[in-house]
Amino acid sequence: MKKIFLSFAVGAMAMTASAYTFSTPQFWAEDFVEMAKDSDYVTDGWLTYGNGATPSELDQLFYPADGSGPYFVLFDYGSYSIAMATTDFANGEEADQWLITPEIEVPYGMSTLSFYACTYNAQGQLGSPSQTAAHPYKVMVSETAGTAKEDFAEAFAATVTCRGSENVEMTQRIISLNGYEGKTVRLAFVVSGSQQGLTGFTDLRWGQYTMLVDSDLTKEVVEIGDKLSIDYNIKLKAPTTCPSLHADLYVNGEKLADEDFKKTFGSATSYTAIIQRLKFSDLFTVENDNAISYRIELTPDFEGAVTSVIEGGVGVPKIKYLNNVVVEEMTGAGCGWCPRGAAALDFYHDTYKGSDEEGKVISIAIHNTAYGSDPMALGNERYTTTLAELNGSAGLPGAVFNRTSRGLDPVNDTEVKRQLAERSHNTATITAVEMPQGNIEDIEGQTATVTFEVKNGYDAQMRNLSAAVVLIENNVTGKNRDYNQTNYLAGYYSTGREAYNAFATLRPSEGMIPYFNLYCASGEFGSDPVPFSKMVYNHASRGIFPAFQGQTLNNVWESDVPQTFSIDFEIPSTVLDIANTEVVLLVINNADQAIVASDIFPAANYTQSGVETIEADDNEIAISAANGTLSITASGAVAEVFALDGTLLARYNVDGNLNVNAAWNGLVVVKVTTATSAKTAKLLF
Repeated sequence: MKKIFLSFAVGAMAMTASAYTFSTPQFWAEDFVEMAKDSDYVTDGWLTYGNGATPSELDQLFYPADGSGPYFVLFDYGSYSIAMATTDFANGEEADQWLITPEIEVPYGMSTLSFYACTYNAQGQLGSPSQTAAHPYKVMVSETAGTAKEDFAEAFAATVTCRGSENVEMTQRIISLNGYEGKTVRLAFVVSGSQQGLTGFTDLRWGQYTMLVDSDLTKEVVEIGDKLSIDYNIKLKAPTTCPSLHADLYVNGEKLADEDFKKTFGSATSYTAIIQRLKFSDLFTVENDNAISYRIELTPDFEGAVTSVIEGGVGVPKIKYLNNVVVEEMTGAGCGWCPRGAAALDFYHDTYKGSDEEGKVISIAIHNTAYGSDPMALGNERYTTTLAELNGSAGLPGAVFNRTSRGLDPVNDTEVKRQLAERSHNTATITAVEMPQGNIEDIEGQTATVTFEVKNGYDAQMRNLSAAVVLIENNVTGKNRDYNQTNYLAGYYSTGREAYNAFATLRPSEGMIPYFNLYCASGEFGSDPVPFSKMVYNHASRGIFPAFQGQTLNNVWESDVPQTFSIDFEIPSTVLDIANTEVVLLVINNADQAIVASDIFPAANYTQSGVETIEADDNEIAISAANGTLSITASGAVAEVFALDGTLLARYNVDGNLNVNAAWNGLVVVKVTTATSAKTAKLLF
């Protein structure tokens, strides 16, 4: 095996081979180093095509003289191995030399190809040492992984110049290769030109290029008269180093700013994500209530980089709504100071009921077992953990107010009044709660559906909102001694004023004192512990659904126009009496976890969700559901089963009695149609 070396001057190379190695998420690479140990030309699934011409005598390495190849020869150059093709032919023919890769599976949609375009001309080959030659080449892609020339389409074309010397000249290229995600492709590196020495390639690396929004710091809403600022943190990963990032900002179609952010983005060694803040301050003054749209075009400073675009909008409120306040209190039966929180929640519930001038307060008591056994903690494990993380403390009693004011004593009536005086950009109304009827033993695990409307006070293409529902239960009395309530207020006087010292940091308001009296020395519950037969718990959470963070409310918003949504949840076994429950709706701004709208719906207004049998007026059609079986009686009928969103789940022909096992869960709508009549029933499975 012969080894082929091209000489070079020590120190002439500006970069070393290790400077351009990449770690994941590079998904394909070839530097020919291992291949060159065993072969003088490309192997291992690589293909080459040539023009069939005879190489000149200066390029004897490309014999046989009939031009049948090898068309690319592996040359060692320092620590590199380069696949080189000749452009010198005996009769001056134009080179058409193809270097085709094996199949490449592409996992990413946005990616870049890095490689070195290499050129070599021996001294005197160009006529004089100062003369240079342009070496043209192309990068082609076969999206079908075909190997015929006609299978390839051009992705990039360039030239690289070379002067006659004893050195290989290497030019790194970074080109974008986007839109091939999920495909298996081949690349072709095509050399052209005539009488210009050698052209080749090495250190081929295809990797993911990403630019993502790390955080959006732009205000969702600005008031008339405010200055508009656009503020983002972006995260850039690039398979090469680039010295800057250029940003052009357009607001309402007009270019207002452009800026070069000077920083070393990307990494040729570690593929590290670089964070850059893009802040454009005080662009212009907002003069009317029209929504503002903006567009940021971001282009990193390297050859072939693709421009990424951030598009967004800022609302200008046309209307504001009353602000409800949700008080989520972490509590527990084993916590001696927690009667203080129970008193505060009852006070809020009774005092701030809502009016045309003021929002209401919604109380939620979330029990946990931090200080002993508490059966009401069941089903709230994730709720308490996540709320404690948001709060910054798991101490009891502790409360958050609309998830904006955190780490507060639950008796903080001052904070309640402050938030009630504010206005919100959203309002929400529960329009219906469909709940199974019966004892908890009968309906446990069945599905309830909460339907609700949300309004936004300004036009917006998208709001980063989600919604969750909490099932709470009132009038919960102890079934066993685990419900005993530790009560450190028991030794205080009935006036409640001595109870001010229970927590010296904050004293309850005057109106809250009667609620404290229940737990003080001469009050009804003036003992420690309060016997389970006397203690009554209200606002006790039975779970939050579908999760603490809620479900996303994706929608286009028109100012003050309601959008309708629904949330389903299964009835938990911890409920004692459905008649004592209420459903609480939370609308959450995902950016800061703030509750921006809320509502509460009492059991007295629930509607029955399951229908076991509906008798047709004409007795032609009977529909029923029992024990997971759908039963239909009809003659010459078609039965259709629909999900609540209208999706067709099943269709049956019915002529007599039909009994089928339900292949679905939850609420469905069954429609049975005959030649003379039709009947619809909503059933729960």
